[in-house]
Amino acid sequence: MDSDSSSSCPFCEQPEHMRETPLPRVVFEDQDFLVKHVKQREAPEGSAYLGWMRITLKRHVESWSELSQEESRSRGDITRRVVRALETLVGVGKVYTFVLGDQVPHFHVHVFPRYRGAPREFWGTRVDEWPDAPRGGDREIAEVCRQVSLHLNG
Repeated sequence: MDSDSSSSCPFCEQPEHMRETPLPRVVFEDQDFLVKHVKQREAPEGSAYLGWMRITLKRHVESWSELSQEESRSRGDITRRVVRALETLVGVGKVYTFVLGDQVPHFHVHVFPRYRGAPREFWGTRVDEWPDAPRGGDREIAEVCRQVSLHLNG
């Protein structure tokens, strides 16, 4: 990618944005990818959607087509492992994966659990809008991260 694209990318400009802010939320890391729990910046304390993970390629690319063959294979394996961890440890009914890239032009995959009991109108891209979904603050996020990390790294 040219330097203009990566210099305007918030993930590349501020690598700490991908890492530990404000608490350890990284659940897995290898040479190519970083997996962390997402805590929406605008979410009031205690209202983060639990289990929302983001798998981010460390190298700056904007789309699937720019991944190397090895990165693509690795991304698939990591995604499968994160989904399995959420299904096993968090006890969800379904796990979604989304690649949107509209707000941040850096390749990343969102992994969202859909909790059992979620009404159909909150399925898909509205899953985090369900008012009765499990939510929490730093302590609850840390516990989900600990469980997923043990599953991925154990």
